Amino acid sequence: MLLGQLENLKEHITRYEREIQHILDHLPESNPVKSLPGVGERLAPELVAILGPNSKDGHHRFQVAAEIAKLSGCVPVVRESGKWRTVSLRYACVKPFRRTFRDWAFTSINHSRWARAFYDYHKQRNQNHSTILRNLGKKWIKILFALWSRGTTYDETVHVHNLKARNVPWAMAL
Repeated sequence: MLLGQLENLKEHITRYEREIQHILDHLPESNPVKSLPGVGERLAPELVAILGPNSKDGHHRFQVAAEIAKLSGCVPVVRESGKWRTVSLRYACVKPFRRTFRDWAFTSINHSRWARAFYDYHKQRNQNHSTILRNLGKKWIKILFALWSRGTTYDETVHVHNLKARNVPWAMAL
């Protein structure tokens, strides 16, 4: 009896996945997202859904990339007063967004030269794995938002060139 229910559930999930892929293929907002390294069949629909439509009238869900970074928990909370200052993880965020950007940052390490260089540079400085992934996710959010708002696709060589032009220490070896 349970096996029949699981087969029925699998059939429905397959149908939903095909429908999601069909919708994604016809959205113009999906082209910049699909061009990013490490974004596969699972992360592309999630990222497009996070950003929302890129309407021509200028009304967007997010106005700047920092809003996405705060909402996803990639930016820490800083509390300071007088002589003390604390930095902590942002707990008040949308947890599925945090997971999406963390997963993307993790997979991008294997698909992007600069992401690997960023990760290795900070790992050598004894930073925590999760902290590095959140910071890498924040960088990807800036790139994602810029590409989405312009409607252009990602080019790794242009990004690496821009990093070198700004003399970013971890990018100089690329």
